[in-house]
Amino acid sequence: MSEQKAIPITKEQPLTLELPDATCRLTLRYEENSHSEKSISESKGNSIKPGGMQVRRYGGKYPEKEPAINFDKKPTGSSPSTEKLKIFVSYNTNDFPEVEQIIQKLKEHNQIKAWIDIEQIEPGDLIRKVLQQAILESICVLIFIGTDIGRWQEIEIDLSIQQGVEEQLHLIPVLLPGIDNIPQDLSVLKRWNYVSLKSMYDDNALKRLIRGIMKSKSR
Repeated sequence: MSEQKAIPITKEQPLTLELPDATCRLTLRYEENSHSEKSISESKGNSIKPGGMQVRRYGGKYPEKEPAINFDKKPTGSSPSTEKLKIFVSYNTNDFPEVEQIIQKLKEHNQIKAWIDIEQIEPGDLIRKVLQQAILESICVLIFIGTDIGRWQEIEIDLSIQQGVEEQLHLIPVLLPGIDNIPQDLSVLKRWNYVSLKSMYDDNALKRLIRGIMKSKSR
């Protein structure tokens, strides 16, 4: 067994101990004891001579039994600064290869979490109910517009518009490469400013899209 070295504690140099995970700090100070040896011995059950070392805790009081500290316990939950922003992704299945590339780039931004139906809807789920709940829990909806709009995307758009009007949900239409304007049958989406991707490598449009998503946090 290795010999343990004593650490001196003086009035001029108290000893501060950092506990694991910075959960608390313990400071040991040398203090002149104003109590008699008898009174300290009776309250703590130890023999501490006047002028000895005291450990100040709990406002200077000595509880009969100190609570145990679990050093292995990690903080739970996410703080507001680290919690990811949930966005709902509406798209046509035919456009998924392009949409997937864009979503992967968005996921590189560590504050964004994308909700995509093929990853979240399980066999036997009531699709419309799951979609509606996911939109309610999102702060932003990305509506990707390609050459065609599928049946389920129409339902997603209707639910998103209803939620956007009633609850001020942030909607961002995203025009995929080759689409210059919002189609006439989706003219209702023109009330929201859109992002137009000139190519899959349009970094400026992607930065605009991220800014729009981050702005949703303040709504």
